[in-house]
Formats: sequence, structure tokens, C-alpha cells
Amino acid sequence: MYETKLAKCSFITRGVKVKEETNYGIDYYEINMKDFDGNSLNMPTELKHNGSDDQIKLKRLEKGDIVIPVRGSSITNKIAIFELESEIPCIVNHQYWIIRPDKNVLNSYYLLFFLLNKDTKKLLNSDERNMSDTNMKSISKEPLKDLIIELPPLDIQDDAKKIFLQYQELHKHINYCISLHQKLGDVIYSNDSNNLDSLLRRIEDAINDFNSVVSISVDSLLSE
Repeated sequence: MYETKLAKCSFITRGVKVKEETNYGIDYYEINMKDFDGNSLNMPTELKHNGSDDQIKLKRLEKGDIVIPVRGSSITNKIAIFELESEIPCIVNHQYWIIRPDKNVLNSYYLLFFLLNKDTKKLLNSDERNMSDTNMKSISKEPLKDLIIELPPLDIQDDAKKIFLQYQELHKHINYCISLHQKLGDVIYSNDSNNLDSLLRRIEDAINDFNSVVSISVDSLLSE
């Protein structure tokens, strides 16, 4: 294991505001804040047209890229990995940072956990180079480049993907349980007895599924 600056083991660049080319532009998807789903990205629904081929080729997202907003009220909580399969190029605009790890030394999921770590967030939030004249927080390129990251062997870093996928499965089950709980409140408030029994059974099934996922995740982690 050794330490290095993030700039030494990744390529850091900003997204681009795509110019429209009337005669020879290409189709593309532009990922925005609404496409963030926890620490993953959903496929945008709106296909854009006539984008500058040169710009999109230069800034097209690659699988494993990490995307972070440049500014916002909770920038360090909006960090996501790009894992989408798409023949049509996906990009982010200039309001986002793209961090592309050097896959020879740095695993994308390990990088994601590093950026989500509370100590890393604290460093970014407290760095004076990230201060803004407005109440809106921002992240500058230099503080990102200067972050010190520990790099264990890749086989150890690879475990981060397994942990992330287990976390995503838990996240999905938690959100489903929350949605059922909200529906239960609506049913009780409206005195809808016809749907109450059915909803209670769905909640029981969801809780059992959630407990099963938690058990599998914990057992898997303990066996490492």
C-alpha cells in the first residue's frame, strides 16, 4: 500500500456545455441532478440532438467515471459512479466534475468509497480554495487533485465493488419499505379497510426480504 495524490492516479476534468451543430451534429444524452439515484446514475429519458461531435468525443463518459457537482448545497453528498451501457454517448455539462481513475492502480468503486468517506468530505468542505462568494458551496479542481489517497493492491480494491452492490441492494429495499410505510399511513388515514390487509401482507413480505438481504450481506462481508 502507498499514498499518492488523486491527480497522480486519475484524470480530472470538467463536463462541457455542448454546442449545437445544425448540419452535422450527433445525438447524445445529458445527465443531470435528477438522474442521480443514490450513488448511481440513471439513464436520462430525453435524447438530445445535433451536439458537437468533437466536444462529445472529448468529454463522453466512460464506464467507471465518478461524477461530482461543481457546486450546490450538498455537493459532497451527490457523488455517483457511471455504470450505464449505452451506444449513444452520455455526457455531463460544465456544472460537474468527472474523475476517471487509472485502472492500472485505482478501482472506480474504491475511489467512490474514498470520496464518500467522511474525512474526505471534511477536507473538501473545509478547504479555503473551495470557498465561494455566495452561500452556495463549490469544489475547485486543485483541492480535488491534491487529495491524498491510499492505494492498496487492486485485488483488495476489487472488494469495494461487491460491497457497493450489496449496499445498493439494501438501499433499494429500504426505499421500498419506506414507500409501503407511506402507503400504509394513507390507507389508515382514509379508513380504507379493503386494502389494509393486502398492504400489511406486502409490508411483511418486504421486511422478510430486507432481513434476508441484510443477513446475506453481513455473512458475505464476514467471510472475507
